[in-house]
Amino acid sequence: MKSLIIDNCLLLLDNKDAVIFDIITGKIYKCRDSLDRIKQKIKSKSYLNIEHRYIRSQKIEWDDGFLLSVTMCSAETCNLKCKYCYANLGTYNNIDRTSKAIMTFEDYKLFFEKILKIFPRGVVNYTFFGGEPMLGFEEIVKFVEYITDVCEKNNLIKPHFAIVTNGTLIDEYAWEIFEKYHFAVTISLDGPKEVNDRMRIFRDEHQSVFDTVKHNLEKCSGRTHVLVAEATLGEFFLRNYRKNYAREYFDTFINLGFDSVSPYFAEMSNTNYMVTNDANLRDGIKQFYYDLVDYSFELLLDDNKCMSIPNFIASTIINIVTRKEKNVCAAGKKSIFYTASGDVYPCQMYYLSKYKKLGNIADENELKKNIKSYKLISRNEISECKSCFAVSFCNFWCPGASYQFANNEYAVNKVRCIIQKSIGERVIYNLALMFENEEKKAIFIRNLRKLSHLYSWKKFGGNL
Repeated sequence: MKSLIIDNCLLLLDNKDAVIFDIITGKIYKCRDSLDRIKQKIKSKSYLNIEHRYIRSQKIEWDDGFLLSVTMCSAETCNLKCKYCYANLGTYNNIDRTSKAIMTFEDYKLFFEKILKIFPRGVVNYTFFGGEPMLGFEEIVKFVEYITDVCEKNNLIKPHFAIVTNGTLIDEYAWEIFEKYHFAVTISLDGPKEVNDRMRIFRDEHQSVFDTVKHNLEKCSGRTHVLVAEATLGEFFLRNYRKNYAREYFDTFINLGFDSVSPYFAEMSNTNYMVTNDANLRDGIKQFYYDLVDYSFELLLDDNKCMSIPNFIASTIINIVTRKEKNVCAAGKKSIFYTASGDVYPCQMYYLSKYKKLGNIADENELKKNIKSYKLISRNEISECKSCFAVSFCNFWCPGASYQFANNEYAVNKVRCIIQKSIGERVIYNLALMFENEEKKAIFIRNLRKLSHLYSWKKFGGNL
């Protein structure tokens, strides 16, 4: 599929089909004509008669009485030594630490007591992160039991719990806790054994990480909580990617028992150089995400499988269909990152760089002042983003990652751009084809409405 930018419009060409995405209005159009005639229509705006109409979503207003999300750095250590780990074996470069590496119940409890002085209604989402958070799982369980009881007795927001883990330490007891408290469980797994074990290895390399995780997944039965895989794609996999393999790759995770998988590129310090100078890598990235989007649209026409599409594809579709602009990252304002030493940062990437520290939980007044005054960066402030057709719905821009890899929050990460543009192009193209068929359109909208409840704390209601 070819893509062109003409007069604030993205033009997508594939065989006889031409799709126009008006970057300013967010509207999508479909036509069949010669390229010259299409260009003339774009310049004269005469394509307006072939508009597919979508409905804009309501504006979501934030409530300052609560914090949307906190990520707890439960352990700044790990039992694996993944070759692409940005956090340096989960230590966040705190190799010569004087503070503890694993968070205790008292650390969690102190945070909870202090954060209520800033956000009196509580916290909506708690995510336990690392390193490997399962290394301190008993302390996590104590906190979850405690906070659940306190919130119920004091009419505070009932919190949702999540954990991001490598999956190697999950036993039957852990699965029982996840089910009891309805955890959203994310396990880092990169694909089939030959793909995963190339990069994800134990510190002593004594056994297969893939086999260990697979064995632990078999201990889970009767699950009703969310289970998602987060896959990191290496350059070898993408450089040698073969067309249409995304379907088989995706189904590998579903067959293991996951609800879905979200695959991301392994970011290294030389990422921008690699994608700029390696055409095979760029082509592999683009084709993989094209294939994954195509398969996601197939799944959206299946009432039994529609909920399994990757979250970043689902949110891209929803943002385009509803024309819901997403120009800022809420980290530092509505979500924060908390460490065992009590330090608070906007997110783990800022903590890795030790940049933009918001304060320490011991001084809630300073922390409150810094959170309230924290300035979010908009993509509209970045020249490369401002001129991009995906600026209003991009999910991949991250100021913390930009600072980590380029020492500049306003820098653009080339591989993230390639990924988001590939997803955006293919979503727009598929939407234009989908909305030509009224029967498919009805199924698609019904299932997209189901998905929309997962990607916003407020429901979209009847906006689709």
